[in-house]
Parts: sequence; C-alpha cells; structure tokens
Amino acid sequence: MHIAILAARIIVGAWAAMLVIRWGVDYAARLRVLARALKFRPVALGLEFLYGATDPALKPLHKHVPPVRLGSVPVDLSYILLLILASIVNAGLDRF
Repeated sequence: MHIAILAARIIVGAWAAMLVIRWGVDYAARLRVLARALKFRPVALGLEFLYGATDPALKPLHKHVPPVRLGSVPVDLSYILLLILASIVNAGLDRF
C-alpha cells in the first residue's frame, strides 16, 4: 500500500512541476522568446508532451476563470488554482 501512495505522490509532484514549466513556456511564448527553440525537433516534442499532460486540466479552467489584470499585465489564475489543488492532493496523500 505504501508503494502505491509513494507512486501517487511522485506522479502528482511531477505533474505540478510540469505545470510550472508550462507556465514558464506560456509566458515565454507571449514574449516571443520561444520561436527559435521550436525549430529543434526535441524541443517541439517535449512541448507537445508538456501540453498534452497539462491541457486536460487547464482548458476547463481557462474557460471559467478569467485572468486578473495587474495594471496592464493579465495574470492567469488557472495555474495557481491547479498548483494549490496539487498541493492539497499531495497533503491528502500524506495522511495515508
């Protein structure tokens, strides 16, 4: 039983790390920094995997949670909500 909980914690932690990386990639894409990196196939494949792993959870939140504007900068709260949820799930797994 402990191995299953450990595996679940690793999966949730890895997914949360991918979510943070996805946030950075989306931010870089807005700044148009990523255009040259996408010409390399390994980077494109890595981003495809990253988006495939995080899109199912982010897309519904993007539809229902509008970005908050801080001055002229929109802040997407979807990432923050999902990181809080992943933290709660990890904390819940500690109780087993």
